[in-house]
Order: sequence, then C-alpha cells, then structure tokens
Amino acid sequence: MSGPAAAFWHRMLDEPPTCTVLEAAPVAGPRFLDRALQRHVGFAELHAAYCRHMGARGNRGMGELLVACADRFAADRRKGNALGTAGWVLLRFTWADLTGAPELVVRRVREVLAAAA
Repeated sequence: MSGPAAAFWHRMLDEPPTCTVLEAAPVAGPRFLDRALQRHVGFAELHAAYCRHMGARGNRGMGELLVACADRFAADRRKGNALGTAGWVLLRFTWADLTGAPELVVRRVREVLAAAA
C-alpha cells in the first residue's frame, strides 16, 4: 500500500482516500481488510458499503486501482533493476518490518555494509 491510502492507514491524513476499504481489499489482501474493519470502520459504515455494492459484479474503480498498482509495481521493479545494474544493493523492508522487528532491519543493513567494506 502506498500514497494516500498508506498515509491514512498510518494516521497521517484525517480523511480516507476515495477508495473504500472494501474496494481496496482485493489488492491489499484479507489481513488488511480485517485490520481496517477492526480499527477504522464501524458497523453502520460497513453495512452502508455492503448495501452500495450489493449485487455488484465488478467495479470500474477497482479495475483502475488494480492497473495503477500493477503499473506502480512494474515501475518500482524497473528502478530497482537499474540500481542493481549501477552496483547498488537494494534492500526492501515493509512497515511491519520497521515497526515489528527493527533489530532485524538494522542487522540486515549492517550485514550489507560489512560485506561492501
């Protein structure tokens, strides 16, 4: 997750992005949906979203979101490949890595720095 959705999730924005939790769930996954529903969405909001989408077979906005995510993912991979070609070591960490296991992140960074010395 990135952009406004990530900023809202980490309480950096007061207002959620235009995409609803239910619309983002196919991209972000079931764990995201569970946590978002538990932390940020009340029953009335969930029921209203359910009613809005009742009987829906597809969602144009969801398709656009999937395409945007795929494009962003591909661009990120191209940048990573370019950095690797230029001799850089690219380390990727998730928010969960940084907040849940920062010692592992630090250890990995130190290992890479030691190997480069």
